[in-house]
Amino acid sequence: MPEGVSYCVQAHAAERYWPNIGFTLDTWFVLILKLGELEIVGELGLLFTSGKYSILFLTELVVGVIAPIILFSFKSVRHNRVASMLSAFLVIGGVILNRFDASWFAIKPLAGEVYTPHWMEVAILVGVVSGVFLAYTLIGRYFPLFSETVEVQDVRKPAFQPQLQPVTVGEAVSSD
Repeated sequence: MPEGVSYCVQAHAAERYWPNIGFTLDTWFVLILKLGELEIVGELGLLFTSGKYSILFLTELVVGVIAPIILFSFKSVRHNRVASMLSAFLVIGGVILNRFDASWFAIKPLAGEVYTPHWMEVAILVGVVSGVFLAYTLIGRYFPLFSETVEVQDVRKPAFQPQLQPVTVGEAVSSD
């Protein structure tokens, strides 16, 4: 690889060794962590028997974890900007759904009480979602995530260029 080429471009060479799971290891980790935690506490059976809570959790797993694992396992998705962006948005959607599940949907209602979120809860949610989109946009803009965005810079030193100063007619030229 020539000098000045980003490490991100070299990372594509690693794809030969980990073609199907190399780019989704973090998503696999989330899946193993979520299901492992249910197994450790002995609540894996609740995955399909808890009514709407099971549906919410399974939707969160499918949208935010399983679908991105499947999509990112295809080389055509990893090498297509639109497909990879949509797959990444699924991960972000899974995180947002997780936050909704934990803060709004999973709160067990008390008899005769109706829960309405405070405006600050909504503001925090909007702020977190906006922050995630801002971070994703800034990282995508300023970091070389795709090989097409990497500029190869010439690292050679420029040749010596003498400093020329303008001289007017009739002035003596001083040699410093």
